[in-house]
Amino acid sequence: MLVSPFVHRMRILVIVGILACASAAFAQPATPRLSLVPDLRIDAKQLGLQRDPLVAIGPNGQIVATMRFGFMGIRAFDSTGKDLGWKLPTGRSDESEIWYPTAFGWIGGTNTLWVGDAGYKQVVLVNDQGKVTKSIENPSWVHPSWGERRKYPLFARMEPIAVYGDESMLIVPTRERSLINTPGYDRSRLHVLRTTWSCAIQRTVGLFPANDGRVFLNSKGCNHTIAVPMAARSYWAASVDGTHIVSVSPSATRADSGVLRVVALNDRGDTVFARTYQQPVVPVPQSAVDAFLATIRPCGSVTAEQLRDSAIKHVPMYKSMLLGVLAGRDHSTWVTMRLPSDTAKERIAMILDPRGDVVGTVTLPLDHTLVAADRDHLWALELGRIRAPIALVRFKVEATTAPPARSGRGAASSKP
Repeated sequence: MLVSPFVHRMRILVIVGILACASAAFAQPATPRLSLVPDLRIDAKQLGLQRDPLVAIGPNGQIVATMRFGFMGIRAFDSTGKDLGWKLPTGRSDESEIWYPTAFGWIGGTNTLWVGDAGYKQVVLVNDQGKVTKSIENPSWVHPSWGERRKYPLFARMEPIAVYGDESMLIVPTRERSLINTPGYDRSRLHVLRTTWSCAIQRTVGLFPANDGRVFLNSKGCNHTIAVPMAARSYWAASVDGTHIVSVSPSATRADSGVLRVVALNDRGDTVFARTYQQPVVPVPQSAVDAFLATIRPCGSVTAEQLRDSAIKHVPMYKSMLLGVLAGRDHSTWVTMRLPSDTAKERIAMILDPRGDVVGTVTLPLDHTLVAADRDHLWALELGRIRAPIALVRFKVEATTAPPARSGRGAASSKP
């Protein structure tokens, strides 16, 4: 039988467990409960979506949809769901200028769509008539200036996050190649960089945790990764135009128990706000910790006890309710969380305004994946049993006059 290393910790958790009973909601009692009222529904077949959908909402509410790495083409609809009458071919063919679409968005203040294409290794610009107007070829290297050669390594690949009108981009670089020592570069964190279209690095916009809840082993006779299932994970997201970048991290210590920290940045990496918000305090069950530690076996020359000591550092005292974050089109922020009950069939979204003030909370069904949002609307994909999209649904965010039911169920519906 595995002996627990948390005797002192358990004494504290007993007290915290009593306090957790008083945490019946994610926000303070005065936080408004809002409702989601469906006002538009487009069938997935009309959008041309199957598995692995990719959907973006434009500045005027227009909808662009495709399949990530797919061959179904890119289709566009106006804010009422009317087909705009053009379809941009994708796949490897003579008529296609885009092979594998992996991401897209809009250049801020324009109706110019950009599409990241992993197949032809490019970013293409598309006008509102569905015509490709420019191809920005991925350069061989994402590279720093000579003066910052010890701050950044070279990168062989990049993932586009946003494209700007001043011929710059927001990217996540990958496959680093260090030719010289780079003491200014933190390899333990994910870097979001602002670069020119030729991928010359201009600045770091954001640094985010890259390996939450993972223990990497690379020693003699052992090349393995341990994923800690109850680890507290952080999330980040960028708005469709790249002007609003937000991250959210759960607390993992007693001193700030039940706290989420949200940081919002602009497209230059300047902090717009950094604030903390409450979440329920629910202890991580000791039985679950013991069961997880019992599965860890020796690896090469590393003993099981050594691996358990490394893994236990990633186990928080309290469960993280955090599920993700969405950067709104109007610089709002949507933080999604699970309910304390393991049997709950819904999620909660906390809506923040551009200053970080709480606007309210809404209830989300589990079978909807968030696509885009602003203060007054939410776009989500309704998913079927095999997680394939059934429809794109747009909801209006409205005030709720009736008190919420004890079950926590809100007014959101997947069927108008």
